[in-house]
Amino acid sequence: MEPISTSADDGTLRVVVTGPLDMSLGFDLWYLCQLEHDRYHTFIFDLGRVEELHDSGLAWLMMFQRWATKAKIGVRLINCRPDVGKRCIKAGLEMGSVAPHLSVHAVSAHTV
Repeated sequence: MEPISTSADDGTLRVVVTGPLDMSLGFDLWYLCQLEHDRYHTFIFDLGRVEELHDSGLAWLMMFQRWATKAKIGVRLINCRPDVGKRCIKAGLEMGSVAPHLSVHAVSAHTV
């Protein structure tokens, strides 16, 4: 299984991360999100398959959140395990839920 997959719907890009989230995924995530920057008003990071959130992965999420805020793009983290969610909340990252239709009607899918 690929560590990053995406689906899109109605101005929202959903990014699913599988395995450990650390800086080894940072470049691929940044490249993907930069390519899609002008197409989406919201990025949703589904962390339900993240086995371990390393400090470098948390730092990447914080950096991305700062960039997105300046660009007026929404960022939400969903499906976090309790330990991952607590770390993200402590770091000031925004947790949220997603509309049910996003998981069903993906208009495009990419794998990095």
